[in-house]
Amino acid sequence: MGKDMRYTQPQGEVAPPVSISRHRRRTSSCPQLDTIVEEECDDIRVPKRVYILLPILFSLSLYVLSYTIYRYIA
Repeated sequence: MGKDMRYTQPQGEVAPPVSISRHRRRTSSCPQLDTIVEEECDDIRVPKRVYILLPILFSLSLYVLSYTIYRYIA
């Protein structure tokens, strides 16, 4: 019955306060999760200018492609 109760305030509904149990279960029987280590690729290094030039070249190529398609259609 206690879990179904809701407290209302003038702003709207508010969740009931969290009750902290004093009896904790022992987690010795539960398996522990291992930390996932991210692999780094130190072999490949990309210069910063690639991050700047690649979007510019991509947008320029799309502009030229769309211009040629528009010119072909019209």
